[in-house]
Amino acid sequence: MADMWRTIGQDRVVTTLRQALGKGGLAHAYLVVGPAHIGKMTLALDLVRAVNCTGAERPCGVCEQCRRIDERLHADVRIVSVESGQAPGGRRRTAIGIDQIREIQREASLKPYEGSSRVLIFDGAGRMTEEAANSLLKTLEEPPDQAILLLLAHDESAVLPTIVSRCHRIDLRPVASAQVYAELEDRFALDTASSMEIARVSAGRVGWAFRAAASPELLEERSKRLDRFESAMEGGIEPRFAFAA
Repeated sequence: MADMWRTIGQDRVVTTLRQALGKGGLAHAYLVVGPAHIGKMTLALDLVRAVNCTGAERPCGVCEQCRRIDERLHADVRIVSVESGQAPGGRRRTAIGIDQIREIQREASLKPYEGSSRVLIFDGAGRMTEEAANSLLKTLEEPPDQAILLLLAHDESAVLPTIVSRCHRIDLRPVASAQVYAELEDRFALDTASSMEIARVSAGRVGWAFRAAASPELLEERSKRLDRFESAMEGGIEPRFAFAA
């Protein structure tokens, strides 16, 4: 059975990771950089499944390890984000905080419970507090055995430079419009014109294209925003200031 990488349009990256996996040469920490909805989380979960898969070709997508990861039930996989949990006092989080990092550090120090590796995904690595980033740095300087850290960020400049320097960087590039269009045609019951329009507007962000195909209101809202912008630009100074506000 062929492996089941689900990342789209990032063949060079997938080939590099597949080769590293086959040689046992994966890094302890990766920084995955790319625009929103480009496929950073998809790639992260592909790698999570690949390192824990028990199939002949990794990831196989059908073994118990792959299935549990897909169902978000795997004990050795943790996704940390601004939205995961609440800040002390029940307040809404605005950044990944020191308490989240400390909890992850405790988990990282433990041996894997049901798989071959613990994998810790930081979704929004550029949104850590300074205290949290400095604490995570200590883990990156002395990475625990049998653990891989995946940091996902829109922009490297938002991540502490000392953290960047201790991660293997992976850049995800916009996918060719023709490939986005082909994926839409294969996965969604859209007319040709709609598939072409979504592929063009997506700017190579496959995740956004899939969302737009599944939720037509996204394109409608975009059209309304453009209409409001055009009206403001055609008006005087007051409508422009009102639009900017």
